[in-house]
Amino acid sequence: MRPLATASRIAALTILGATLAAAPALAAGSATLRLDPATQTVDQGGTFSVKVIVNATAAMSGVQATVTFDKTKLQLTAATRAAAWDGAAILQPANLATAITAANSAGKFKKIAAAFLPPDAVPTGDQEVLALTFKAIGCGPATIGLPIGPEDGLVLDGSDATYGATMKGTKGTGATVTIGGCTPAPSASAGASAAPSAGATASPGASAAPTDPAATVTPSDAAPSTTPSDPAMSASPSAAVASATASATASAAPGLDPASSSGSSTPWLVLIVIAVVVLGIAGGLLSRRPKAG
Repeated sequence: MRPLATASRIAALTILGATLAAAPALAAGSATLRLDPATQTVDQGGTFSVKVIVNATAAMSGVQATVTFDKTKLQLTAATRAAAWDGAAILQPANLATAITAANSAGKFKKIAAAFLPPDAVPTGDQEVLALTFKAIGCGPATIGLPIGPEDGLVLDGSDATYGATMKGTKGTGATVTIGGCTPAPSASAGASAAPSAGATASPGASAAPTDPAATVTPSDAAPSTTPSDPAMSASPSAAVASATASATASAAPGLDPASSSGSSTPWLVLIVIAVVVLGIAGGLLSRRPKAG
């Protein structure tokens, strides 16, 4: 059974090769390959699906697609051929799981193809080719490409007259995925901002100066300076003592203070002193007067 299947496969490839060799001289239809949806958003660590869609102006006998992606942000986790192409005589690669592993290393899911033999074909219009599942491992926008060319994307005509010819003007349109919900990477300044400032604690001026005004020691609260700022106190010690004695006497006897007088030019205390002196003199004179007889 296995040799027969291998022989049938070789025969199918030979017939397809002969068809492609004879077809280029004939006109062919046009087609487009695109990814659907064109834009979507997913959280980091989440998965999403995107489909490869082909649209042609004529029936299609074969299709080939290459899907590119940023392997630092996306990883391909699954790929499934659509039902319309899964029964094709030629499927490349035969093992999609192996192709997925290679794609994640290169960032390119390359030359995924399916082709029929005459007269089988896929109808015109939008036809799904592949369903791909990706996992978002990075952060930010990521582009999924769909390049066109003999080694990438192409579509084969399935019309009777031009069966197997490459459709001209085939175009490819990729998709964009925005990966959100990302955890910010720790910045280099995070540790410095979290740690206490060494400069602030080590600064003698900042740590020694109290913030409470009452606790601040000022010259007025400290012991008197040995060099008084008052000019009166800067004189000789005897003058300072005399000045202090005069101030004490004036403060102890407010009656002698001219400012405390009620307006009289001679204070009453001075009058009393004068009276006492006069009486004393008179008494002395009387005591010295000779007695009669």
